Amino acid sequence: MTQHHHIKKLYREEDDRILAGVLSGLSKYFGVDATVLRVAFAIATVLTGVFPFAALYLISAFLMPIRPRAITYDETGKRIY
Repeated sequence: MTQHHHIKKLYREEDDRILAGVLSGLSKYFGVDATVLRVAFAIATVLTGVFPFAALYLISAFLMPIRPRAITYDETGKRIY
C-alpha cells in the first residue's frame, strides 16, 4: 500500500475569497479563522499607511498559485492535478 506524504502548501482560495483569496489561503495554511486574519490585515494596512501591506497583498496575489480543484495521485504516489 502506498503512503501519501501530505506536504503543506500555500494556495490562494477561490471558494472563500473576498478579493484574490490570499488571506483565505493564509488562514487555511496557518489554521487561523479567515475573518480574524482579514481584520488584522485591515488594521495593519491602515496603521502602516496602506502601501506596504497593499503591495504585499498584490505581490502575493500574483505569486501564490490558486488551489487546484482536484488533487489525485498516480500509482507511484506522485501528485496529479
